[in-house]
Amino acid sequence: MSTFKDLPSTLKPREKALIHGISSLSDVELLAILLKTGSKGQNVLELSSQLFYKYKSLSNIINLSINELSTNLGINKIKALEIITIKEILVRISKQMQIKNNQVIKLQSAKDVYNYISLSYDNVLQEKMMVFYL
Repeated sequence: MSTFKDLPSTLKPREKALIHGISSLSDVELLAILLKTGSKGQNVLELSSQLFYKYKSLSNIINLSINELSTNLGINKIKALEIITIKEILVRISKQMQIKNNQVIKLQSAKDVYNYISLSYDNVLQEKMMVFYL
């Protein structure tokens, strides 16, 4: 394990983003910025890499529960909460964009309904019932 301080600035996500722009970062580096610090025995990039190795994508990671994140790889509940907060921000931005653009959402199939509600109701701990009139 190398300490984060020992890494050249070109490998540090924040410095890289400041020089080359945020879009130049990999998913692992973006997650490392969110995590801010590593855990016992590993720097933030190693922790971020382990999460990607285990869960394969940002989408899979933000869809985990706080408990799932906090029981893995030394992520505390506050870091886990910060990660899943991204999902809620994305849901709200999506809804705001639909309202702003006066988009009429056409639900023409079961897949359309699933796509419409999946962000809002993924990882809901209590059963909910929705009714769609088509």
